[in-house]
Amino acid sequence: MSKSIRQPHAALDLPSRQLKGMTIVCLLDLAARQIPLRMLEIGTGSGGVAHYFGTHPGPRCEVTAVDVVDQLPTRDGYRFQLVDDTTLPLSDSSVESGAMPVRVDMRPSCPADIAR
Repeated sequence: MSKSIRQPHAALDLPSRQLKGMTIVCLLDLAARQIPLRMLEIGTGSGGVAHYFGTHPGPRCEVTAVDVVDQLPTRDGYRFQLVDDTTLPLSDSSVESGAMPVRVDMRPSCPADIAR
C-alpha cells in the first residue's frame, strides 16, 4: 500500500480572492482603521488575498504571506516566505492580525461595492 502525498490547492483567480479580501474587511471591520495593520496570511496559496490587502488603498496593510509551496501568480504588495513546517519566520509581536484559509459561507451586510 503506497502512502499518498498531500497535494497543494490554490484558487488562482485573483477576482475571487479580491472578493474574499473584501469579506474579511467587513467581518473584521477594518475599513475605518487609520494606521497600517501588520497582517500574516498563513497558507497563502495563490497570494491573492495577500495581494488584495497589500495593494488596496484602505485599510492599509503591511502583509507577510507564508506557505509550504510557491504557487504565486503575483507578488505585488506583500512579502512572501516559503516555510517547511509549522514554524513561522516572525517574532511574536511582528503581526497584529492573521488570516488562514477558512471557508466563509455567509456574507455579512457590507457596502454595495462588495455585491458587485
